[in-house]
Amino acid sequence: ADCIPNDALRGKNTLMRLVLPDRLTGIASAAFYECKNLTGSLIIPEGVIEIGDNAFMACNSFTKVSIPDSVVTFGDGIFVGCEGLTDIELPDDLNIVPAYMFNGCRSMKSIALKDSVTIIGKGAFSGCVGLTSITIPNSVTSIEEEAFHSCYNLTGVVIPDGVKSIGEYAFAASGLTSITIPDSVSIVGTGAFQSCHSLKSAILSKG
Repeated sequence: ADCIPNDALRGKNTLMRLVLPDRLTGIASAAFYECKNLTGSLIIPEGVIEIGDNAFMACNSFTKVSIPDSVVTFGDGIFVGCEGLTDIELPDDLNIVPAYMFNGCRSMKSIALKDSVTIIGKGAFSGCVGLTSITIPNSVTSIEEEAFHSCYNLTGVVIPDGVKSIGEYAFAASGLTSITIPDSVSIVGTGAFQSCHSLKSAILSKG
């Protein structure tokens, strides 16, 4: 099995383009951490089954990422601080958006999660200050803590009927102007909508 090891090209600022081999099966933790000048599209080849923690953290310059359906194991914070990232293709059968996966991806404007997703992980989209639109599918049952914290430009979101829990500070300091919490929600964590200064309307479920 071919795997790019931990910290393999960490901080390699001379790296501007990346073509990953077809035989690749894994990308280990922090393998490309702080490759700040890596530009263009990041195509992860079909056959990769694992991507480690912070694998592409702080790769500021690439704009697109495509993750194949073969990936089944995701670390935390894979794309933290990828400030240029705007275009994201996620696997069709992704169940959990991992913790801090897109934390601080400032240029991301919209994302539509696929209807395989059941959990939006802790801090998954926190600090995505450019995010204006997110489609949360009906399959989602849990929005974990800080999932959309500090998404200043996210003015509206539809929480589908099927979500059972909204974690602590999940939408804190976001730009929401209104929110409807469906009947299915039984747990709303502390500060879930704290510091949402534009929030004018909140409709709560009968439960």
